[in-house]
Amino acid sequence: MNCVLELHDSRVSSIRTDRGELTLKFSAAYLHKSKGIPGVDAGSGWVQEGELTFVGTGYDAPIDIGDGWIIEGNLIAGEETMSILPVPFKATGHISAQFGFTNGCSLKVVATSVCLSLFGEPRYVEEFPGV
Repeated sequence: MNCVLELHDSRVSSIRTDRGELTLKFSAAYLHKSKGIPGVDAGSGWVQEGELTFVGTGYDAPIDIGDGWIIEGNLIAGEETMSILPVPFKATGHISAQFGFTNGCSLKVVATSVCLSLFGEPRYVEEFPGV
């Protein structure tokens, strides 16, 4: 089964920084799973805990955003702009990302690498009919 994380509709419970790393902690990363192309072909929606960790970072935002759902977001790795991330996901080179949250906060990050980690068991949310 193929899987992607959709930045939009993922819930971030906290953002932390430590020694050049910035980590978005997902309490509910929104996942599309499909036998075909996730987010395009029919499949299902799931949520799972996880982290998106940027290394070698610079950022432009207050880090204490509280709890917020991502309403818009994209990540640029090299020449590729993504609003969905393949699972698993890891990239190096010139990385930049922007996120807007339902609570009005926004975050811009630049980094030299990024890695997505998921934890625990995914929880079923809904069927996705495809587009």
